[in-house]
Amino acid sequence: MKMIFRSLFRKGLYSWINIAGLAVSLTAVIFIVMWVWDEMSFDRFHKRSRDIYQTNVKFKGMDGYWTYTNGPLAFAAKDEIPEIENACRNVPSWWSVSMLHNRERDIIVNTDISCGTVDSTFFSIFDFQILEGGDPRKMLVDHESIVLSESIAEQLFGKDYPIGALLFDNFGRQYRVTGVIAEMPQNSSMRFNVLLPFTLFERENPGDEATTWMRVNFQTWFLLQPDAKATDVEAKIAALVNRHVPDEAKRYSLQPFTSINLYNADGTANAKAQTCRMFMLIALAITLVACINYVNISTARASRRDKEIFMRTILGERKSNLFLRFLNESALFFFFALLAAMILLHVTFPLFNSIAGKQMELSVFSVQTLIICGLSFLVVVICAGIYPAINLSVRNPLQGITNKRGSSILRRVLVVGQFVVAVVLISVAITTGRQLDFIKKKDLGFDGENMFYVQWAGITQRYDAIKTELSKIPTIRGVTATSQPLTNITSTRSISDFEGSDVKELTTILLRTDSNFFSVMNIPIVSGRGFGTPNAENVILNETAVKMLNITGDPTGKTCVLRGQRVTVIGVAQDFHFKSLYTPVEPLIIVDESPQLNNVLYVKTTC
Repeated sequence: MKMIFRSLFRKGLYSWINIAGLAVSLTAVIFIVMWVWDEMSFDRFHKRSRDIYQTNVKFKGMDGYWTYTNGPLAFAAKDEIPEIENACRNVPSWWSVSMLHNRERDIIVNTDISCGTVDSTFFSIFDFQILEGGDPRKMLVDHESIVLSESIAEQLFGKDYPIGALLFDNFGRQYRVTGVIAEMPQNSSMRFNVLLPFTLFERENPGDEATTWMRVNFQTWFLLQPDAKATDVEAKIAALVNRHVPDEAKRYSLQPFTSINLYNADGTANAKAQTCRMFMLIALAITLVACINYVNISTARASRRDKEIFMRTILGERKSNLFLRFLNESALFFFFALLAAMILLHVTFPLFNSIAGKQMELSVFSVQTLIICGLSFLVVVICAGIYPAINLSVRNPLQGITNKRGSSILRRVLVVGQFVVAVVLISVAITTGRQLDFIKKKDLGFDGENMFYVQWAGITQRYDAIKTELSKIPTIRGVTATSQPLTNITSTRSISDFEGSDVKELTTILLRTDSNFFSVMNIPIVSGRGFGTPNAENVILNETAVKMLNITGDPTGKTCVLRGQRVTVIGVAQDFHFKSLYTPVEPLIIVDESPQLNNVLYVKTTC
């Protein structure tokens, strides 16, 4: 140890350069590995996470999978399919209101409420920490039950857990607090801070969506038996649904719950998975550059240790002992770099969380941190420490003084390799920056500036009243609503028997909206006119649909069959993007069905 410390301090500036370079590199690599680890750990904290599946369905004529299913499917499948141990449903975005202590007090919580309306089996499948409450199986049975997250409970009641307390929403509905849960982890696909019983939805919608096989509006999760095969269950589910809705669904897919964060319903990697892979390659490249840098400096200064090696050899020290001595020196060197990296980690961790959009915690002695740091240390020691140790231990000091050709050639190769990796990383950074700049400035075909939107199923019954009240506010320029967010419209319908077209049938994307849509979104009508009085028999096509129909001349006034009904084309809208920019603009048909709008409200403001 004394000799190692002497050697390190004797190198002076070179030691500090090496330690600083390795420390910065290790910090970047550890940050990247922590981010990737966090992404891969999503939903794995549930005790039986491997047996939990999300149900997806692919309809005829539909390219992708729909993550919602029929209302009765969950428990009909549980009763008929022995491989299914339990089931649970959720109504997405059904409830989003303000909470009151009592009818006389002011609103205490009215923002950032994420609500799940789930079956009473929720806590039998998912393992979220219950801080206060009774039997988890009975916490969401009564239609007036409500389970709060710790943060919402503290906002409403302070530090005392309010089991049995009454709450009211701004619709006058009454709830009784039956449980308080810890905040759902950051690496959870579901992030509810309020849970309501599914029986409340059934009570508010008697004999409606929850009991009909014709509507597909519910998230459905299954807990399978440990030895069950998902493919067998998929086939049985499809057979079950086809008995109630013949030929409606093309295929049912059970997606492992732990894969939702990184994979699509069809098993393909999503953008986040591709980002994880790219980041790991970047981490490998950074490690490679740091190791090459260390090897270059070590081999370049190896001749300065020829006297030491010569004397140790004469005194009878074995080459194996020399190898271990120099490897230990490298290991200690890297250990100092790791300590410096840990200091950098603590200093820059808040900035990292801010950039990454996460709320991870750094604990030096946590299992995750120790594994990441240990692996990083081991990789660097193996990659960068072994060659200099071998080079020094087998070195002939006398030949090293007169002939350095071998190490010189190696250093040249390493320097070239180091610059190649650096150039590639810089090129990737520049290209990524230009790509992000392109995405920010890309004209999507509609005006999204100063536009706010909220998904809420309650819009369907209250849209006219909401629109009237919002329109009274001077700073609001327009209000419209759509059946799906414009960032990813997936609903498809086929149109057939188009007048003046030789195309027998064309599968199009279907968007339901209202008469204000084109003016609020500033989407030009290139021919014909926009919507006026709501009329389900009038439709508007986009330019891509007109091209694919091979229509000669103006299609305005021509008719076709949509959903078994003959409709009239009253206009053609300019193409706009309604999916990822990776997806070309698809044929789109727009209908004005204001009374049947689904759950997306758009509000255009002046600033």
